Amino acid sequence: MISDGSAVLSYDSAQHGATSTLPATLTHALYLLKPQSDGSFAAKLVGARDEVTTDALYLDTYTLNAKQTLHYIVIDAPLPAGAQVESGTWGIKIKDQDELPRANFQEMTGGYAVPLGQVNGSTTVQHLLRFSQRGQYVLPAARAYNMYRPDAQVLEQSARNRLTVE
Repeated sequence: MISDGSAVLSYDSAQHGATSTLPATLTHALYLLKPQSDGSFAAKLVGARDEVTTDALYLDTYTLNAKQTLHYIVIDAPLPAGAQVESGTWGIKIKDQDELPRANFQEMTGGYAVPLGQVNGSTTVQHLLRFSQRGQYVLPAARAYNMYRPDAQVLEQSARNRLTVE
């Protein structure tokens, strides 16, 4: 308790409702990036039961499919303890993909947020991740929401909520 009579209000976006209210779908995929002899990387989908390791680089991918134009949208992506989004893409080339755009995100407690502004149709965002703390984690579903109406949201479909880091 604060002795001067003031109060502190903290909003944790991970404590959101359990229903989707935006006309959209949100999907998530995590890929292991394996170095290739030509200097590029091959992306291998990490399955729901696969472990991730602390000595590898990963590609975190979210795709938002809007059924109508959405404005002021933010993707709220959860991460386990010790996970970090790489702030640069270093010109990494992934086989069968365009070059990764510059990372655009805001670090948050328990994850990161990606502001999208206006969304028409399908929008995909990708970020490089590293995991540094071993353990087993249970994560909330990712969500996309209207930054001025956080109750207007869409929750990640088929959320992979358990993650083991070795």
